[in-house]
Amino acid sequence: MTGKREKPEDIVLKLRQVEVLQGQGRSTAEAVRQIGVTVQTYYRWRKEFGGRECHELCVSGLAHAGFRYSHALKRSSNIMAK
Repeated sequence: MTGKREKPEDIVLKLRQVEVLQGQGRSTAEAVRQIGVTVQTYYRWRKEFGGRECHELCVSGLAHAGFRYSHALKRSSNIMAK
């Protein structure tokens, strides 16, 4: 059985929501339960996405796509040169 995949933007928003709930005095376990994920998932997400904002994900995604595009161009020009 496959689980539901969250979009990176949604993950960042949920991590922020946990921070807000913790600021209101809730424990980590209570806050994580309220957003609907396990504590293990929360810590995995925090390790991967912690400290990022939604707009940073969009920019890094575009930069990564641009790298792939430029790499493909370089590779095709090398093949044509031979």
